[in-house]
Amino acid sequence: MPLVPMTQLLADARRGEYAVCYCESWNLESFQAVMEAAEDLNTPIIVGFNGGFLMHESRTKPENLAFYAALGAGLRASPVPVAFLLNESEDFDQIQKGIELGFNAVMVESHHLSYADYRSLVRRRCVDGSKACPFLC
Repeated sequence: MPLVPMTQLLADARRGEYAVCYCESWNLESFQAVMEAAEDLNTPIIVGFNGGFLMHESRTKPENLAFYAALGAGLRASPVPVAFLLNESEDFDQIQKGIELGFNAVMVESHHLSYADYRSLVRRRCVDGSKACPFLC
């Protein structure tokens, strides 16, 4: 099943009066467990990774986002509706790269930015080829 836009997953949940879980993964095993549970229960899910964690200053270098994005291939093979979220990222380059690599939703987060700066970051658009791509695709 192709990835489902998060806005559609949430609209379907509202209409159907059920919740959709967001399960953040930290490695391949947690990612696999989350997807196996969703498939066993035949339930829609939002799954993803924390962009800020992947770029945290305590790391010697940022994680390669492409390795995490590659797990999206498994999501596209899932029989349940799923959205792929790059969660809590404040880095525009990471956000743009995440969208280019196949994340179909991004949550922009930065508690230390002023409201005006945060709003400006959220309103920015990335360019994917010749089309503009909003953060929530």
